Amino acid sequence: MDKRTLVCLLSAASTAFGACAASEVGEYLIPADFRGEVPPLRITRDIPFACDLSEADGLSFDFKADDLSEFSSFSFHFGWGSNTWRSASFYPTVEGRWTRMTVRRPDDTSRDWSKVTGFRLSGWRGGTNATTLAVRGIAVEPHRAVEKPADAEHKAACAATNAAALRRLAETPPSAGERRLAWAHDPNGFQGKGWEKSARLLAENGFTDLIANLVRGPTGAYRSDVVGFAPRTGGVDRLDECLAACRRHGLKLHVWVICGRLGWEGDDALRRRLEDEGRLMVSFDGKREPWLCPSHPANRKLLVDTMLELAGKGVDGVQFDYIRYPDPDYCFCDRCRHLFERSVGRTVGDWPDAVRRDPDLLGKWRRFRCAAITAPVRQVAKRLHDGTHRTEVSAAVYYDPLYDPDQVGQDWAGWCAKGYLDFVCPMTYMEDLGDYRRKLAKHARQVKGTVPRYPGIGPSVWQRDGLEVARFADQVRSVRETGLRGFAVFELDWRFEQLLPQVRAAMLPSMIPRVQSSLMYSFPFMALTFQLSSPAEQPAGDAVNYFALLGSSDMMAFASSSLKSRPKSRSMSVPAIPIRATFWSLSLQVCDSGPYFSR
Repeated sequence: MDKRTLVCLLSAASTAFGACAASEVGEYLIPADFRGEVPPLRITRDIPFACDLSEADGLSFDFKADDLSEFSSFSFHFGWGSNTWRSASFYPTVEGRWTRMTVRRPDDTSRDWSKVTGFRLSGWRGGTNATTLAVRGIAVEPHRAVEKPADAEHKAACAATNAAALRRLAETPPSAGERRLAWAHDPNGFQGKGWEKSARLLAENGFTDLIANLVRGPTGAYRSDVVGFAPRTGGVDRLDECLAACRRHGLKLHVWVICGRLGWEGDDALRRRLEDEGRLMVSFDGKREPWLCPSHPANRKLLVDTMLELAGKGVDGVQFDYIRYPDPDYCFCDRCRHLFERSVGRTVGDWPDAVRRDPDLLGKWRRFRCAAITAPVRQVAKRLHDGTHRTEVSAAVYYDPLYDPDQVGQDWAGWCAKGYLDFVCPMTYMEDLGDYRRKLAKHARQVKGTVPRYPGIGPSVWQRDGLEVARFADQVRSVRETGLRGFAVFELDWRFEQLLPQVRAAMLPSMIPRVQSSLMYSFPFMALTFQLSSPAEQPAGDAVNYFALLGSSDMMAFASSSLKSRPKSRSMSVPAIPIRATFWSLSLQVCDSGPYFSR
């Protein structure tokens, strides 16, 4: 979001340092009132604090939020006066008491950090009540050399934390019918190697649904009468391949449709054609962007027809994504202006500034944007819920049901209340467990109806700090403790592949193989090849599952190989498994074809 948008969105925002008065004890009180028919999207205060941060880590201060649930997120900007800003990370997690916080300055050499004049603190609306933020004790945080713990100590601490989280997860088993979904971005399958590997990986680790990105705007990774055939698929119909792989492995397939944004990279000619046809969004500043305007009838028809065509191809579901505007700065094209003026019954002069200044127009403008985004969702739901289809309709949505309609035109709570969706996946990809739980609790309060919610878990966007296992385990446990019956993981990539074998047993204790025999060894190795023979009593033609488990003493690495014997086969070779670190144990388990492989 640009600096102009940050300023003009708020009726309650101040735009000059010193606008927020400090109390006699140096405490800056920041009232936040989100009540009323047209509440502000955020509250903002610019706090003066001239300082030299050229040799400092950043700023520290005491912060207190009476009620974090009234906010969807926070933002922090260092300032230099004259509306010059640089954003920094700011994630409060404690409410109701003072907490010392440090905001580190970004490593940006283009700024003169010796002449900082203050900072801007913003809280973005997430509720409908009035509350208060407060800041006091602002100080320069001097530079301190960070003592990095010894590698062995760090690994040991992470291993202990991860192990404790896995024990807690194992004590919180899934409910009957729990759905475990995973998004996959690459239309050519995991690592571009086709969909067989993706489907097998998910099925063997207990997942039930694959959400595959096979459509982006006007292009698709399959042969279609509606969208163009994306050249990056190499001429292969990836939908047929993906659907067949999912059927073989017992997965449900939902086609992930990116609605607003244009297609894959390299579609410059397509963008120029759509721009010439007036089908792209226009910003408040008059710039065209590579997003399809939802008010254009050709764009709406494209989306609805795509969803219906996919349903006709036998997929289990279709999922809306990017079914929204990029931010409040869109769309101000001539068509949107004409349709909005017709909806309010008068000409709007001084376009587009008038819709930002006039509270009455602003409320109507927000409702107009929501209606444009909702229209194709309603149309697709009506067609696919007519009793003749078995295709589920879902949506990947932002994570704040009160804030999202005004910010991006996405009234997903309304879609749930009206039954347009069969399930919804809020994109709750945050790392902090407290923040994650607050989002789940807020959804429980604010989203009405019986539509299942499968919140997102985002290991693909988390920092790589050795605690990914604990983070994943604690978030899955939080989902289950909230009473939800599923979750969706973003996304199927190498990070997720490494995470899966470490969490599988705790996530799904019932999937642990029933061991008939077990061999344990302890020695360093890098790879291993060995032969197995079927038990003498095993009838020829019956399948025996052989599961090789490779793990390290500190549980920081884990690899596995599993395969099923061919009919009438009496022996099997498990290929070498390359290990990047020195591993100290091998567990070889010969298992029956029980719940580990059955679905």
